[in-house]
Amino acid sequence: MVEVHTKKPLQFKVRAVVTVRNKIKEDFKETMLKHLDAINDSIETRNVVLELISTEIDPKTKSPKKSSKAAGQRNPMSKQRVNYTTEFIVDSNFGVPGAITVTNKHQREFFLESITIEGFFSGAVHFPCKSWVQGERIFFSNKGV
Repeated sequence: MVEVHTKKPLQFKVRAVVTVRNKIKEDFKETMLKHLDAINDSIETRNVVLELISTEIDPKTKSPKKSSKAAGQRNPMSKQRVNYTTEFIVDSNFGVPGAITVTNKHQREFFLESITIEGFFSGAVHFPCKSWVQGERIFFSNKGV
């Protein structure tokens, strides 16, 4: 009888940086919602949630491999921009992310400029979003497969 040992893939950490642009002109209601969203970010009740989608197919499910969902941590840069950062733990056989889902759990929509994922062996993966997000959206990378 031959024993077959299946090796678990190694895991490593990758970091996502999400850049959101604030509205330049806001009315009173928008200003209040922005402050409420900032408070909710700090206590993590509402946030920006990301999920990586690989260019690799999972042989069991026959669909693209997905990371676990991760919530971003708010890092104000200026009056005009806010960064959200988060980390994912992915398997070494995850491949390269070809897409990412972004879920906006805030009270109001925001303008998502870009997302950069750092830590993959193939280099940084950039998602040029340039789009308003309310609810869930999917964006694709600019890196060829």
